[in-house]
Parts: sequence; C-alpha cells; structure tokens
Amino acid sequence: MTTSKGADKKEVPAPSYRSLDAPVANPVDKFALLPAFLKVRGLVKEHIDSFNYFIIKGIRNIVEANNRIEARNDPNIYLRYALYAISHLIPPQCECPLDPGGYFIVKGTEKVSLELARGLSFPPSWLIPGFDLHPYVGHLYFLSIRVIASVTSSTHEIKSKTVITLDKEKIYLQLNQFTKLIPIIVVMKAMGMESDQEVVQMVGRDPRYGDLLFPSIQECAFERIYTQQQALQYMDEKVTYPGAGNQKDYVGNKRLELSGQLISLLFEHLFKTMNSQAVELMNKNSDRTRSSPSDFSQLIKHESITSGLERAISTGNWDIKRFRMHRKGVSQHCIHIASDGGLVCRPLIIADNGISRVKEHHMKELRLSLHVGYNKLGAGQNATVAVMGYSGYDIEDAIVMNKSSLDRVLILLDEFYAMCFMVFNSPPRDYKDSPAIYKAVDGETTVVDRVMLCSDTNDKLSIKCIIRHTRRPEVWFIFRIHLILALTLKNLALKDSPILYKFFIPSCLTDCPFIFCLISRMTIGKMIELIGGKAGVSSGRFHYGSAFGEPSGNADKVEDISNTLVKHGFSYNGKDLLYSGALLHCILGQPLEAYIFMGPIYYQKLKHMVLDKMHARASGPRVLLTRQPTEGRSRDGGLASLYILQFYDYGPSTLSC
Repeated sequence: MTTSKGADKKEVPAPSYRSLDAPVANPVDKFALLPAFLKVRGLVKEHIDSFNYFIIKGIRNIVEANNRIEARNDPNIYLRYALYAISHLIPPQCECPLDPGGYFIVKGTEKVSLELARGLSFPPSWLIPGFDLHPYVGHLYFLSIRVIASVTSSTHEIKSKTVITLDKEKIYLQLNQFTKLIPIIVVMKAMGMESDQEVVQMVGRDPRYGDLLFPSIQECAFERIYTQQQALQYMDEKVTYPGAGNQKDYVGNKRLELSGQLISLLFEHLFKTMNSQAVELMNKNSDRTRSSPSDFSQLIKHESITSGLERAISTGNWDIKRFRMHRKGVSQHCIHIASDGGLVCRPLIIADNGISRVKEHHMKELRLSLHVGYNKLGAGQNATVAVMGYSGYDIEDAIVMNKSSLDRVLILLDEFYAMCFMVFNSPPRDYKDSPAIYKAVDGETTVVDRVMLCSDTNDKLSIKCIIRHTRRPEVWFIFRIHLILALTLKNLALKDSPILYKFFIPSCLTDCPFIFCLISRMTIGKMIELIGGKAGVSSGRFHYGSAFGEPSGNADKVEDISNTLVKHGFSYNGKDLLYSGALLHCILGQPLEAYIFMGPIYYQKLKHMVLDKMHARASGPRVLLTRQPTEGRSRDGGLASLYILQFYDYGPSTLSC
C-alpha cells in the first residue's frame, strides 16, 4: 500500500545480497556498496594507516638499523640506542571522534600530504609465468634487428611510425600499437591474401623473393595461421589496449607514496644526519685530553629531527640528498569544502522536459547536520528566555540574567594557559599538604590543573603547569543567538526572578517591546524556535526553527507546534502565566498582569570575557603630539566616548553594582 506522497517517488530496487565471491555487476549493488565502503574505510584511511605503521614499526626499524654510533678515532668510544619507547595515546587524550584525520598541524596551520605516483623500475607483469618478455628486453633484444624500411604518418590527433625490420632472416612489422613484432606474412594474410603463393607474387616474380620470404612463411605455419580470421585474431591479441598492464601509465604500474613512506624517508635521512654530526663531535672531543669523564650523549642534537620535519611539512619541500629526492609541493594547505566557492564541480541541475530530477528526498539526504555531526558538537546551551521588561535594564538588545542559573553552571567558561618554572640549585624535596588553588599575579584565584616535569632548551629541569581559570558571565557579558548579540546588564537573584506556575524559572529576561526586540531584528525565526523548543522539550523530539514548514518533517509549521503545546498542557501561542519573584507577600509573589512569551532558545557565548576587557582609569599617560590620553587597555589608555555616554545615562553608582 502506497500513499499519494510516495507515489511520486521512483522506487529503487533493493540490492541483492549474494555470496561474497559473486561479481558485482548490478549498478544497484555497486551504489549500495560504495557508501558502506566509504563509511568503513573513509577517504584518508590509507594515509592514516601508513602513518600509523611508520609510528609503530617504521621508527623502531630505522633506529634498530642505526643503533650504534662509533668514534672513528677510538672504536672503544661508542653510543648505542638501547631502549625504544613508543607509547600509544589513550582515548581521553585523542582528538574529536568525528574528526576524519589525515592531516598535520604545524605551527597552527593544517597541512595535508599529497599522494605521489611514480612508475615502477620494472613492470610487475615480468613475474607472471609465460608472459612474453620481448617488449621489455630493450636494447639487448633489438641489437640484432636491421631496419629495412620505415614510414611515418601523422594526423592532427596522433603521429605513428611503421617500421619493417629483418631479424634472423625473418621479416617483421614493428608498430607502437602492438606489444611485439608481427610477422609480415601474418599481416599479409590479415589483409586478405591467405595463399602463400599470392603473397610471393604480390612482392615480385623474381625467385629470390621466394627464398627471402620462406623463413617468414615457415614462422606463420608454426603459429598455425592459415586464414584471414586467424591472422586478425592473432594481431588482436598483440594489440596494446589502454589500461593494460604493460602500459607505463597503467595504474597497476604506479607506486603510490603515502604520507607514511614520505615521512619515513625524511626521518631516516634526518636520523642518519644527526648520527653523523654526533660522530664528528665525538671525534673532536676524543682528540682532546680528558681530565674527567665526558658524557657523549649530550652531543646528540635531537632537535634537528623535529625542526627538519616541521620545515618539510610546513613548506612542502622534500629535499633528501642521499636519495636524490628534490620535490616541491608535497604538503599543501588543508582546504575544507564548505561553501559554494569550494565546490569540486559546477552546480548543475539535470532536468527532464524542464522538470528537475532533484526531488525533496534528495535535499533531505544532503542536510549538513547529518554528515558533519553538527548535533553531536554542541557549542552552546539552551537557556529559557522570557520576553518581558524588568526595571529598564533590558533596553534594546540587552538581557537580564538569572543569578541562580549562573550559579548552576549556565554558560560557564574554563580558560587554560601554561606556565613554566625553572628549578635552580636542585633544592631538597620536601612534601607538604597544600591546596591546588594558585593565586595568580593579578590576584585572581585559579586552579593548577596539570603538572609536568620537563627540560628546557638548555637541558635544565623545568616544571610546566596548566592553570585553569573558571570564568562566569558578569555584567556586560555578551551572548549570541543567530548572529544577534545580547548584552547582559544585570544579574537577577533567585528571589527576584519571575516564576512560572509550574515552578519553572526563566534563565534570562529580554526586552518586552516587540518593535525593538524581535520585529526590528527580523528574527521571526527566533519566535518559532522558542515555541518549537518548548514543544520539543515537552514531546522529547527535535524541532527545527525554520520559518517555513517542510513536508519532509524536518521543520514543523507553527500550527503543528501549537497543537503539540496544547497537547502537553501549555498555551497555544507559547505564552504562560508568571508570578512575580519580588518579596511582596510571599516567595511566590503576585501573578503578573500579562501573559509572558517564554521558552527555551539555543544561546552561544562569545570568547570575549568581561574580565579581559574590564578597564578603568582616572588619570594616566598622554600622547605628546595631541595631548590626549593613550589608546588601549594594555597601555593604560583612556576611556572611549561610548563609556562617557554610559556614565551620563546610568551614573557611576549604577555601574558599580
């Protein structure tokens, strides 16, 4: 049974599931196999596998092959790599699970290595038993060949040369389109002259011609070629077809150099260079008179390997003199195709009789959130918004935040920064109980999140600390929703917040006059998102806040959302009855005179924090040329004219709260 909606769609036959060794000849089976292959393998899995092999086994093999460094002056002085420690990352330290990988990050820039295809030194078909090796023997085979005649023909597309050669008293036809020399008698039979006598008469009546063609006639009989059809079949078997295994451009005769192989060659070159430099330093130090034992392990400059890898990946130049390798553009900038400017091909629409083949279900399958995992990478929080006025603090696009919601980790931010301390004179270790709270230089309370012992560039003991500073929204904090910025002007206490009759408290209050808040900002979709979010919370499903309802079911119409609200006991238009939180009579207060438009909206925070931007000054430095205060917070500059107007509007006493 099919509905009228599904009758318009062309039914696609289901793929047939047969044995694994059955050929995939049905196009439906091929298209069903491709998504499964890409889902399991991906587009960059070969790069990742080659790089993982280099990390796990390649480094160990290179170090084991060059694990001993000896001084040439004194063989008793040597260094040996005794321990190879290659650890694996545990899952919490890995990258995002949705990240496909396959690229490097060097100096903050994403770099991707390109696959390099080069021809093999010998084709792999040489190793096949019974394969004719004549085309690959080269000069050794053609030394005994004598050219009798040659004809060169050319067109506007191709140029070819036909050569008649004599080899061991046999006449052959040599052409680039054939894999081997063709006997001339076979060519004549393919042209329709099946009788040997007819072939000799076509050449000439002199008896010497018969003696000259007799070895070729014997070879044709040895190949059992007597008719024109047999000759054509023989020549067809010797024709070089595009994509055959004996072509130098055939993909089977190409060797792909992936990122693992390229970095392995570069690492081996850098490792051997580091060892050779260490040998030179060992020879110089061994010639000197040593009054005390020397630590030759300090002569190894291991940072040369890191700098060499960074330089090669960042510039894309692979220069290895040992292998005579000078390549440019091996690594390129990693380009993420995410807009019309980065399309691989032109956006073409295929139409039949003026009707596009692209249907609604195709648009549904190409939704961006389904492919990039947008719903799994949340970058904000759902804050309950009440559209109402509150004592003038929510003018224009400003909002009033609920202080109790902020105390319950609403829009919380953790800032991390590293600090390094050097240890001098190696003081004795003394353990004492101390909290993990670190008092920063500017008086802020932070937490030591992680501690690590390391060495600096001079091989001195150092201590690195990861400091964590928790930031919470304050006055003048900026929220963002669909490119609309909202400024926090006041943090409201729980006792002063309006309360829903179901004991539901909004997280923030926005401006009441719709002419300034919603209509002037052209955010009609924000209103639909608000009631859609409330319906989604009630019914336990996703609601997309699109301004246009889609029949595919991804975005609901306002009428459908309103029916869901009524079904779960809310108002049809998204408005609710709220009680005043001010302490007038009791903690519930009095009911508000108007219904309040309230619901959850997805908010995001900006990285600009108030604590980083806060600045005040009474008097300070001035510019000599203009006699005006300096500009900028870092130079103790003056306040801008905007802040002066805020002093006039609110007053210094209001800004201090």
